[in-house]
Amino acid sequence: MIRLLYSLSALALLAATAAAADEAVELKSYKPKVGDRVRVTDEDRTTTRTVFTVEDKKEDKVEKTTRVVVYVAETLAVKEGEKKAVKVKRVYEKAEEVKGGTTTNLPLHGKTVTIEKKGEKYAFTYDDGKAVDGKAREDLDKELNKKDEDEIDDFIPKRPLKPGETWKMDVDKLIKSFTKEKDVFTIDKKSATATGKLAETYTFGGHKYGVYDMRLEFPLTELGGANPVALKPGSKMAMHIVGDGNVDGAEPDGTMTMRLTMRVSFKVPNGVEGDIKADGIMTRTAERLPPRKTD
Repeated sequence: MIRLLYSLSALALLAATAAAADEAVELKSYKPKVGDRVRVTDEDRTTTRTVFTVEDKKEDKVEKTTRVVVYVAETLAVKEGEKKAVKVKRVYEKAEEVKGGTTTNLPLHGKTVTIEKKGEKYAFTYDDGKAVDGKAREDLDKELNKKDEDEIDDFIPKRPLKPGETWKMDVDKLIKSFTKEKDVFTIDKKSATATGKLAETYTFGGHKYGVYDMRLEFPLTELGGANPVALKPGSKMAMHIVGDGNVDGAEPDGTMTMRLTMRVSFKVPNGVEGDIKADGIMTRTAERLPPRKTD
């Protein structure tokens, strides 16, 4: 979700009229409108290193993965009371994964998909009318049909904020969100922290933009599974999220970068010791495109 926009956003900041803005601003999400066209770029880069020691023999492994998805989303229908559009067409310009030096096209690469809400869930069809299935269906389901899938907007306060003002996020809600996948790990709730800050606001193109900074740290006490493993003190997961985008609800534009770090250490009774270190950078960019030309 960013890279090229680092340079573009720098130019935008230089061109923007700074809103000395000591006044509080209410953070509003953009509500899609029929005819909207937005290019979304998602990029995830993850490096995982695992070190296992068994009877004084050490195994050290590093795995790097990069996933890039770029698509143009066109809003075809909206419905009063719905937060998201109820019908959208996505044209996937790129969907690929690089792992172990090998680049693989993901199932949605080069595809056009219509996403339409039917009842409580979204249905997915290709432009030839065939239903999306397999891994592509799983990915879209995970993105759009998880009722308990919390969005970053859920953790930004609804009250007006002044530049420089901080807030505390709902730690219990965050923990529930991060541990719903088969209890992968246990978080020390008492020591977990989650805070946000509206770093600055500025005016660009006649609209209000803002930069927010969110930091989360979750101490980890146990790896889940059939045979839970106690973790050594110092094991933790941390996230640092920085967003820069429209805050008055007038534009869909924005960028977000999230750095995820995880450090896990353990020793089990049979003498096996392990250290796992994962670092990921996830970025998202949303850029408004001109309306489609009509005859």
